[in-house]
Amino acid sequence: MNYEHIAPVEIKPLLSQPVSIFWCKDGWCYIPQLRIRQKFYNEKYFREEWHGVIPKPESIEQTIYEIYSYKPFTWREKTIDFDEFYQERE
Repeated sequence: MNYEHIAPVEIKPLLSQPVSIFWCKDGWCYIPQLRIRQKFYNEKYFREEWHGVIPKPESIEQTIYEIYSYKPFTWREKTIDFDEFYQERE
């Protein structure tokens, strides 16, 4: 799936939750609280349901993960230093 950075969304999120993002050596980042893993590669975005073990984490990031829409999937990742909105595109 392709994705793009978008301007801030002015609607209330459907979900807003503090999460830990585990960046791992396999190229995926794992979010255990949401049971997903995601990968960003050359403007491509992959997200899939995940249940299992986190393989060899390189770093851990604490963030707020907000979902604004499921079709198209629109989300925000927010920390003290980082605040980005994303949207899947076809």
